[in-house]
Amino acid sequence: MRSTVRSSRMRIVSAGIAAGAMVGAVLVAGAVPAQAAPDGGKLSGEVPKRVAPKREVPKGGGKLKVMTQNLYLGADLFPAIEAANQGTTEFLLAAAQVYQGAMASDFPTRAAAFAKTVKQEKPDIIGLQEVSEWITNRNVPGPDLESQDFLKIVKKALAAEGLKYKVAGISQNATIGPFPYLDPAASCGAPSGILPSGWPCSIQLKDRDVILVNTKTKKLSYKKKSVKSGLYSAQQTFVIAGQTISFGRGWVYADMNYKGANFRFANTHLEVGGISAPIQEKQAKQFVKVVKKGAGTVIATGDFNTDAYGQYSPKSYKILTRSYFRDMWKPKRDGRGLSCCQNADLSNPVSENETRIDLVLGRGKVRAQKSFNTNVTPFRDAPVPLWESDHGGVVSTLRIS
Repeated sequence: MRSTVRSSRMRIVSAGIAAGAMVGAVLVAGAVPAQAAPDGGKLSGEVPKRVAPKREVPKGGGKLKVMTQNLYLGADLFPAIEAANQGTTEFLLAAAQVYQGAMASDFPTRAAAFAKTVKQEKPDIIGLQEVSEWITNRNVPGPDLESQDFLKIVKKALAAEGLKYKVAGISQNATIGPFPYLDPAASCGAPSGILPSGWPCSIQLKDRDVILVNTKTKKLSYKKKSVKSGLYSAQQTFVIAGQTISFGRGWVYADMNYKGANFRFANTHLEVGGISAPIQEKQAKQFVKVVKKGAGTVIATGDFNTDAYGQYSPKSYKILTRSYFRDMWKPKRDGRGLSCCQNADLSNPVSENETRIDLVLGRGKVRAQKSFNTNVTPFRDAPVPLWESDHGGVVSTLRIS
């Protein structure tokens, strides 16, 4: 869900503890002069040759590349939310414009560009946010209404690039609608009742966060029974056309093993800031509580909607990084890393990113070697959309032990 930091519209890991110190020993005998033995050997009083320190071989782990990316549902929801205060008809007309804007954002093309980025970087694990599903229904004759399942589209795009990623976990978040879809040009008129069966056309939006695992990464596995997901106790709600709508923010994690090193990988999308900042802060506290229970090393990705530089809802970032996590991004090493946000229709030729709210976090035996942004330039000059998403991606190369 989207909100640029500049206009408060809806926006629906730093070094961990290193591996144990390398230990060596240099043995020096007593200072007794060396003497020749009768048989030509050395007497026990001779100082032996110095032995070079031996480095302990790590028991497991190694380099691991992770990525986080908000895919962007394709439109700004806030105009429809604001129109709800003007009446049901005004809301439905605004909701229709949101759907039309999302279709115009051309997610299949954006997903193809994203898949090329993934092919170039080859992350071992990806945390995705706003993995939307737009669902339409028609009860009267007329042109087809487009439905889109972002997860299916992304998987198809990745496969087209010869990549093999498996869904390791899903957080089923918000379900918004169905609502009547008003569009005379599409032969979708006004509803004739309160039940969907009386609506000529309808639209619905579902939101998900997803963890993808690269099946080509050797010795990377996860326990299916360990995969957990859930919704936060604190949620932002709105009353729209008589319905109470929750944006249903959630979390998902899986316990994994990489070359003998155990860790938990978590992914989330916290509520936006502004008037919803108190809710976001409660979600940040709950996220820490949830992911650390029963875990040692943790890697977390997400659109946390809290700016690392204090420009936007800074309290949640402090909650995350002072109480538990370490930020895998180091400004002195990696640059500013601004990741949000391009404009709503992805038409701006020059990046408008001004905050760093997309984060890779770590706890325990994980440290970052480097981090960088993807989607920092348009993937084409024309036509619109020009960007893979309104968010930049973040890729971190980590060493886990």
